[in-house]
Amino acid sequence: MSEQQDRDGKKRVFLHIGDIEAVQKALETIAKEEGGRVITFTNKPMVTVRAVGKISWISLLRAAIANNIGQILYYIGRKSRAAKLYQKAIRLVPQLDMPWVNMSQYYLDPSVQKFALALVYADVAINLNPRNDIAWANKGAALVGLKRHEEALEACQKAIELNKKNIFGWHYKGAALMYMNKFEEAIVCFRRALQLHPNSLQRKVISECLKFCENSKKEM
Repeated sequence: MSEQQDRDGKKRVFLHIGDIEAVQKALETIAKEEGGRVITFTNKPMVTVRAVGKISWISLLRAAIANNIGQILYYIGRKSRAAKLYQKAIRLVPQLDMPWVNMSQYYLDPSVQKFALALVYADVAINLNPRNDIAWANKGAALVGLKRHEEALEACQKAIELNKKNIFGWHYKGAALMYMNKFEEAIVCFRRALQLHPNSLQRKVISECLKFCENSKKEM
């Protein structure tokens, strides 16, 4: 996605065809999984956002607000309500990457655990913004849940390359290695995650994985 300025000084946001195809494919997949109407996009090589659902700057603002309120609700435990706000943000402006990332996180939640859907949302976020390290980490987590450990390693490594302090990247890289019985390498990842974020909400889970790997290594 890119911005250009018209002669009248007004900004126009442009969405490239690759983004449209990714969003369209994802929406079709989600519709099959959850039901609902699939949005149809234009097939022109490059179109303004206004041509894709008549999106205005007001819609961009509304989408950002919905996403941010959703994040607050998610962290205070109102996760279903948060998911509805993320979906609202996606309907308003499907080109924003973070609502897709947050929906991916929702489907990764232990109370939901729909890993295939989490992967779909993460993949769209990556297509929209390949430098979103959270999206890559979520993709890695989803792939671990789907038992596709080699692919999970690649996704988590990409997350770490983009942001060396991404705790989820280190956590799920360690998890993938653990399930592959590569305990020594997994231990390094889990320790790194704890070192970077000693007060993380994930600390208990990571500590348990670390202990399991240390014990398994001794038994080898």
